[in-house]
Amino acid sequence: MNELPRPSDLTGPPARVNHPQLRYLFVNPDTEDITKTAGATLLSVRKWNGPYVKHGGARYQLDAAKGFDAAYGVGDAVAPAVVRGDPAILDAWGRPIVIQEPDESGGYAPTDEERTYTRLVSAGPNGVIDTLLTVLMPTDVERGDDILIFLFRHDEFGEDFLSLER
Repeated sequence: MNELPRPSDLTGPPARVNHPQLRYLFVNPDTEDITKTAGATLLSVRKWNGPYVKHGGARYQLDAAKGFDAAYGVGDAVAPAVVRGDPAILDAWGRPIVIQEPDESGGYAPTDEERTYTRLVSAGPNGVIDTLLTVLMPTDVERGDDILIFLFRHDEFGEDFLSLER
């Protein structure tokens, strides 16, 4: 399976360092990270040729109360008086779409099989990510009002989420 883009800044929290990031659709990981380690990153070998998505100014900060934990965003201080968030692709409710790479053990080292359940998640109308990272194929109830798009497999419960009459 192809590797997803991950941060080259190895000083961040483990969730951030080991989790794929959508922000690399906007910025080159070899030049964007201020504190990156020396040497080539995974994406530099692939000849990053972005930006792949234009940044319209939308950014988001982490909000653990709404399920946006350290796996999903920068939210850290770049300078003592400046806090920034990741560039974001926003859903219809103006909230960021995040990438989830589930790990049933609750750690940050998913197996190759678990990585096949990687998905894009919109928090939906309530703005809270209800879909847990420890669930590979969440049921209707486990998703709450989240909207999911699986990247590498068929969504076993997806037909219920395609209806416009919902």
